[in-house]
Amino acid sequence: MKHNHALNLARLLQALKDSTSVGGITLQQLVDICGVSKRQVYRYLRELEQMGIEIERPRVRAGRKKSTGCYRLNPYQVEDFLTETMLLMFFNELIINYQQYKKQVLFLKEFIIHFLAMRHGLIYHPNQLS
Repeated sequence: MKHNHALNLARLLQALKDSTSVGGITLQQLVDICGVSKRQVYRYLRELEQMGIEIERPRVRAGRKKSTGCYRLNPYQVEDFLTETMLLMFFNELIINYQQYKKQVLFLKEFIIHFLAMRHGLIYHPNQLS
């Protein structure tokens, strides 16, 4: 099942923002909100961090699992650039979509040029060589 990357990043960021004042949100809650695997949530968290968002992760204590504890944003940045970050996420999604459409348009362009060249006798179709 394909997930909406930009929408899930926005959901995750909003959940982190909303839960920061009450101590954070668990990994399982983030999984439930986005409807993806724990591994995918880790990727989303890493992507947000690469965008400059500081996420406080649970501290791993001896004998405990990695997913124990809560995630939250650093309180000072909760309001500072939430809007800007969401805009960047949607812009990133636009770029990805643009690259996909660009490939399709270039293929269509090549196909039309090839067709027109055949139609006007500039190149020959293999069946016309006989």
